[in-house]
Amino acid sequence: MNRTSLRRSRLLGAALAVALLSATAACGGASESSTAAAGGGTEKVQEIADLLPSSVADAGSLKIAAAAYAPAVIAPTGGANAPTGWDADLMTAVSGVLGLKPNYVMIPFDGIITGLQADRYDVAVGDIGINDDRLKSVSFVLNHTTRDLFVVPKDSDLPDTIESNLDACGMTVGVLLGSQEAGFMTTAKEECEAAGKDLTIKTFQDQATVNLAVAQGRVDANLTDEGTAGLLLEQSPDKFKTLEVPFVPVLPTGFAFPNNDDAAKMTQAFSAAVDHLIENGEYKKITAKYFKDGDKGLVEKADVYSTVVDGAKTTTK
Repeated sequence: MNRTSLRRSRLLGAALAVALLSATAACGGASESSTAAAGGGTEKVQEIADLLPSSVADAGSLKIAAAAYAPAVIAPTGGANAPTGWDADLMTAVSGVLGLKPNYVMIPFDGIITGLQADRYDVAVGDIGINDDRLKSVSFVLNHTTRDLFVVPKDSDLPDTIESNLDACGMTVGVLLGSQEAGFMTTAKEECEAAGKDLTIKTFQDQATVNLAVAQGRVDANLTDEGTAGLLLEQSPDKFKTLEVPFVPVLPTGFAFPNNDDAAKMTQAFSAAVDHLIENGEYKKITAKYFKDGDKGLVEKADVYSTVVDGAKTTTK
């Protein structure tokens, strides 16, 4: 390749990277940066705020771990001081109901559970899937459901539906590090190997890098949730398409909390606050802003999932 062609290739690669990174707004990287929002735009409801533990109520603020995962959490850009997205906006609205100031800290997705376990944060957002393995470490308040899809290059010759784990054998799949999708593909890899076949999994620390890997042909497919897939196709319809993956179940997602002495009061307060926003219609307005074809993952009640809170659901099965 001559010098001019090499330079052109590098420029095209850089342009593609910038386009995909901005399309998903998934900047946040590996370093932490604190951000804050002043209100929430929703009125405080005293009887709900009274459910909070005194340690949080007296502080008057929340330290919130947020992992960039558009359209659930879109990292702040252009001078903004807090993330947006349906999950982040809902958290900000809940903070308003509770009379608290939300202070966001952008972290990598795979740091959420360990950060909560270390009590570095009061709560976390990032389209965090609720599953039995995570319930061993943290508690949740349900706020949404979703399903997974494979995102592949537009010219991929893979079938429109990957029916089972074994149908994924032979593929190279990109997933977000620490995600439920990484777990699903690990199970699929084990089944493929038991059948004498192979499946390659490549993990990435942010969703934008997974998208770039698909676009550049470094992986055959990206397993991600419907909201993220929909946003990517909306912004880059000439580059990607989706494949159905019926072997992956519908996934409940929610706000995540440390399993500490405040878990019961925190989950009770946040559950009541989300229920309040569901009842007054604000919840639907928030999520509708980020789903072009309508939000199919709305929930009717913010159930608590926990192994340390009395009366909570202890399993997603």
